[in-house]
Amino acid sequence: MTMVEYFSFLPYGKYAFYVWLAYGISALTVITLFINAKRNHKRSMLSVIIRGLFCLSRINFQLIND
Repeated sequence: MTMVEYFSFLPYGKYAFYVWLAYGISALTVITLFINAKRNHKRSMLSVIIRGLFCLSRINFQLIND
């Protein structure tokens, strides 16, 4: 298979602009969703860790003062 045959699907005729625009918007959307999900997961995990440490410190404080 030659390079010309390999890339023969690229032009899409007169609809090339719309097809590649749709591919670009789709890729941008998927990348944005992935980044936001990763960021939200990190924030959630930090929140859980902070809450856990706060609860542990309150328990330890109560045990020391009893």
